[in-house]
Amino acid sequence: MGIRMDDDGWFKPAPGDRTRGETGGLLGPSWSWLTTKSGMFTPVSTAFLAAFSPWSDCRPPGSHLNPLLKGHSPSTMNNTESPESTDYRQSHVHRGRNYDGNLAADPFDSYMSDLERRHLQRIVPRIFPAGVERYLDFACGTARITHTVAPYARQAFGVDVSPSMLLEARKRCPDVQFIEADLTQGGLHLGTFDLATAFRFFGNAQPALRVQVLKALADVVKPAGYLIINNHRNPQSLASLLHRATGGKMEMDLSHFSMRRLLAEHGFRLVECHPIGAWLYRHKMMGHARTIDDRILRRERLFGHAALAPIAPDTILVARRVA
Repeated sequence: MGIRMDDDGWFKPAPGDRTRGETGGLLGPSWSWLTTKSGMFTPVSTAFLAAFSPWSDCRPPGSHLNPLLKGHSPSTMNNTESPESTDYRQSHVHRGRNYDGNLAADPFDSYMSDLERRHLQRIVPRIFPAGVERYLDFACGTARITHTVAPYARQAFGVDVSPSMLLEARKRCPDVQFIEADLTQGGLHLGTFDLATAFRFFGNAQPALRVQVLKALADVVKPAGYLIINNHRNPQSLASLLHRATGGKMEMDLSHFSMRRLLAEHGFRLVECHPIGAWLYRHKMMGHARTIDDRILRRERLFGHAALAPIAPDTILVARRVA
């Protein structure tokens, strides 16, 4: 059947003509119809519809998928590929001075940053009730994440290739040891860590670099240690699906399922997913600043189940190194 948007912006089954509301038809088995408030019909990927099936955890793709998703593998859910000729390593070399200001100026980037901080302040002390012995923030940038997690650690390190970003990081976290280095090139002997983080990295990096970094992180995270990352550029987010359905274009390629597959291929078992902003189904909604108040937090809790991670624009993934 189809779905329609009610006057409050929520989605519900579309009444009436079943032919008009069925999946498949002229668009094939991977599409259905969205009925908007004005009565216009728009094709929508069934990945969106399937995301609302009653998944109960972060099991590997295919373990108990909604039938509408059959035929979708993690690899086929990517609609574009990041250009291999662009090396993300060089993208932030000279951006340190303005990075935090630019992040704060963008309403949705600021929104994600605030929610990520709140999640980490709950996740880290819960999985490390006695504190973190050794912590590494990979691609630490200006220490946005380091500043949140380091207080829970006895030893904290940050690694980045950008000297301008590290200059700001040292101002923010003077007690953390920051190192200018490329972890993927080897030769850096820091020992192993109980916890590593990597935020705003995998969604931006080219595919080859993602693989190189996960190999490097697998070498430095202790067996049974934790890796906490995020994917803030999900091309299968609800907002992205609706944007493309109405003629928009996207240059994102790392879906939630692809990120999970990469983690598994490099020896990390996903144990938790925390979607952020799954309720923001329109790009226009992301462009307006929001105060994180009780109303917003209620919406985040309502749409915070791991089952909605495939359609969330940002997701925190907690993975454990296979012993």
